[in-house]
Amino acid sequence: MNYEANFGKELLKCTATSGEVLKKRLLFFGLAFIFFAAGILEVVSPGILGEVEQSMLLKLIFFAGGSVCVLGAFFLVRFGSAVLYERGFAVTNRSKVTAMDFNEVKGISDATIRNVRQITVVKKDGEKVTLANGTGGLRVSNFHQFADDLGTLISSFLLKDVTAENIDRLSISFGDKLELAGGRLIHDAGGKKGKVSIPLEAVRNVELPGDDGYWLSLMGAVGENGKAEELASIRVDKALNLETLFRILRMVPAKMR
Repeated sequence: MNYEANFGKELLKCTATSGEVLKKRLLFFGLAFIFFAAGILEVVSPGILGEVEQSMLLKLIFFAGGSVCVLGAFFLVRFGSAVLYERGFAVTNRSKVTAMDFNEVKGISDATIRNVRQITVVKKDGEKVTLANGTGGLRVSNFHQFADDLGTLISSFLLKDVTAENIDRLSISFGDKLELAGGRLIHDAGGKKGKVSIPLEAVRNVELPGDDGYWLSLMGAVGENGKAEELASIRVDKALNLETLFRILRMVPAKMR
């Protein structure tokens, strides 16, 4: 499929390194060698690996297993790829291909769990597409660059033509607990507080979680007690569009901050 026709110019292409592919293929070849060696041993000395009556069956199993491993080395080990375009992306992971237009996107989350970076793109219809690096994930040489650039592109797409003057027209989700509507942040504080409306200009600072923390806090002005008021607190691993949130807060005129 010609994705450039649908998504615009190709901006970044990431593929698996030849070393990663070679390592996987050597694993398959190693297993094939074991199967073939066992089969040859059974041919030379029938019954050495089992009952003599089962020798023929064992030969078939060993040689069939070796053949399957050889075929797997060429047909199961494939180059993964992740490609960014001006208005979308396409990811090939093994035999699965995922392509998405930014017009379909509601938001993106970016979290690192047990040293595995995980990107989740949420579509407007609720469908989620998760991309991760590491074992069992998308093995491309520069996954982190792809993830960084994808987040930036989606943020720029969501904020296209948005300025401080027309930001009240923008409606955007930052997860289940925070959204922007009518030029104000709406925070679902839960309990008796319910939903709280926060003017953008009231946010003076953003406190990020530490290395082992989860909570991101939007802080207001410093009170008489010398402490800043906590306006809202959300879990980073459940949040969407944090880069977009930061850009929106920076967009508010300094005199209002």
